[in-house]
Amino acid sequence: MCSANCLGRQAFLTLLAILVFLSNFANTYAAPVNARFKTLGPKDELPRLTVYVISPPFAGHYIPLLSIASELHLRGHNVTFLAQVQRDNEDVPKRSVSEAGIAFRALGFTPLNKTELEDIVNQTRSGTNLLGAVKHFSEADTSAYVDLDKLLTHEPHPDVLVVCNVYRGMGTSIYRKHGIPVVLNYMLENYFWRPHWPYPVLGSGLSDRMTFPQRLKNELVSFVNSYLIEPYLVRTHIPETLRKHGLNPRNGLRTIFDMHGMPSILNAAPGFDFPAPLPPNVIQTGPLTVPTMQAFPKPLQAWLDSKPVKSVVLVSLGTVNVIDERIARLIVEGLGATRVNVLWALRGVYQETLAGLNVPSTFRLKEWIPQRAVLAHRAVAAMVTHCGNNGVQEALANAVPPVGIPFVADQTDVGARLAAAGFPVLNLATVTPSELTSAVQKVTSAGPDGVNEYQQKAQRLARIFRAYGGVEKAADFVEHIAEVGSDHLQMAGLSMPWYVRHRYDTGLFLLVLVGLLLLGVVKLFTGVYKGFRALVSNKNKTD
Repeated sequence: MCSANCLGRQAFLTLLAILVFLSNFANTYAAPVNARFKTLGPKDELPRLTVYVISPPFAGHYIPLLSIASELHLRGHNVTFLAQVQRDNEDVPKRSVSEAGIAFRALGFTPLNKTELEDIVNQTRSGTNLLGAVKHFSEADTSAYVDLDKLLTHEPHPDVLVVCNVYRGMGTSIYRKHGIPVVLNYMLENYFWRPHWPYPVLGSGLSDRMTFPQRLKNELVSFVNSYLIEPYLVRTHIPETLRKHGLNPRNGLRTIFDMHGMPSILNAAPGFDFPAPLPPNVIQTGPLTVPTMQAFPKPLQAWLDSKPVKSVVLVSLGTVNVIDERIARLIVEGLGATRVNVLWALRGVYQETLAGLNVPSTFRLKEWIPQRAVLAHRAVAAMVTHCGNNGVQEALANAVPPVGIPFVADQTDVGARLAAAGFPVLNLATVTPSELTSAVQKVTSAGPDGVNEYQQKAQRLARIFRAYGGVEKAADFVEHIAEVGSDHLQMAGLSMPWYVRHRYDTGLFLLVLVGLLLLGVVKLFTGVYKGFRALVSNKNKTD
């Protein structure tokens, strides 16, 4: 039988082997990006850069990137906007990019056409296909990587890539393979490191002031994201997609763990987003709003010019969300009762849902509007929104109070921020026309001095946003990364094994040391006690 010392040695060797295995596993599969960004070297004067800006074809994603592209273009840089396109909607975002005077290149097709994507979004909203949208964006990320990799293999490399967060796996992988500096553009803080205190994770729809049950929900969502969805994508879905393209899965996309060290732009600011510490490779810019880059149709501008100041409510419920008869009735009856002028951006296919409804003459329907330009118009008093991050922050940047009705996915997270900032947010599943009427009346009614509390809050947030620099700061950051790289922004902790980063090794050592000290003290006192007992016993025998 093995002695106690033998068992102790075996336990120590087993623990050491486990730590070595976990260290190798962490470095192989979850090693964050370290200080290996391509550095162009210091220059007395920044040259004309070649910049690729890459985005999906969805307005919520490409509009902030188009703002950055436009600013860089105005500074004289050679900018090309690359985007996947949908087979049944190939003009988006090409039209907007061309209007801004920027070169456009199609980066292949999205895995789903517009109709198929709308079906998935509708199923996700009803809870019948929660994984569908995640799989779609993962497949889009992978196919974008394949197409961009082919392009970069046969053409001269740009000086820097600016990549939408949806393609963060592609951006990180392209950097690793081709050595091109990459800047990721994010819209919400959830994607980054969470602080030590309870902080809402993406998809939770919670604020940063959580009750105990809400904290439990937050941890559950975090567990599902980190240990179910992420492993499924990395081990199953992404390899299958790569095989479909004839590629080796071992050369596939990097995981979420690899992206923390990438230079990143965050289109948010405290006051709307929940304050939290961010790593030095991340800058906050507030919303990237450039109203002058959108053409204003003359008939629409004439209609707005004819309306009194703060007399129009803009309704924008997104380009992907499905507008069924119930939602159409909600808007028509809820806003019709307010007797305000309504400008509703509603695609033609959904205007058919208004048949049979008594649409007031104060309503004006348009398939497309230049939302940023409209929000900057003096006639606009409020906005009814699906809580898309861009739309909400564009409204607030123009001091226009929003009324939120989140539909699905990260719209619930934006809704939580909007509610925490003090604006009305309604539950899509239960909201009634009268509740919508009440919410809109609250944000549009005149206060004692002509400005109500919601307008005051929106004005305050507009001032906060301006202080964070906007699109000019974002463009400065892209130029900075292209010029000097990003190794100076990388924290040492990113290249450490997980047990070193979380101080488990030193903690375990100190725990063992304290245990040994306590064991020594116990043995010392036990020895003293036994000696004392022996001394007393011998004395008694002598007596």
